[in-house]
This record gives sequence, C-alpha cells and structure tokens, in this order.
Amino acid sequence: MEGTISYKEMYEVLRKVDQRGVPVPFSIHFVTRRSSRKGQASKHVRLEKAVTCGARHSLTEFDQIGVRPVGGGHQYSVGIDLILSINNRLVG
Repeated sequence: MEGTISYKEMYEVLRKVDQRGVPVPFSIHFVTRRSSRKGQASKHVRLEKAVTCGARHSLTEFDQIGVRPVGGGHQYSVGIDLILSINNRLVG
C-alpha cells in the first residue's frame, strides 16, 4: 500500500471523469454485504481496473456507488463504509 487517502480524496477519485465525460478507471478493494444478513461482511473483492456506473447521486445521498470492472463483468453496489482501499491507498 502507498499510504492513506481521506474520504474527501476518495470521493474525488470516484467522481473523476475525462474531457469527454467518461469515468476515469481506478483500482478498488472492498467488502461485500450478505443479502440474507444485512451488515455482515461476506467476501473481499479487488478490482484492478474499475469505473463507476449508475446514478451519481447515490454517492452522497445513499452512501453507496455502483462499480464495474473495465471491459465488462459483474457490477457491484458498494457501500462507502465498505471500501478498504482506492488506487492502492488505504481509506481512512
């Protein structure tokens, strides 16, 4: 790991888009929730190259964000409190 990243910096990374308005890829490590027992961690997921997807208002209004791997794959709905690292920097 390369140090820590504040929540404010993390929000900036998650919201970043290029000149065309396309989300900029980032790496992310987070814990998923079990659907049968809300609030309990079920597994660690590490995506080396991911982008945000879905509604942007979810990030601040519902404290979650949609994340999917670049090139396709399973889309995850991730609670902000369950993100462990962004771009190899611990969140905290």
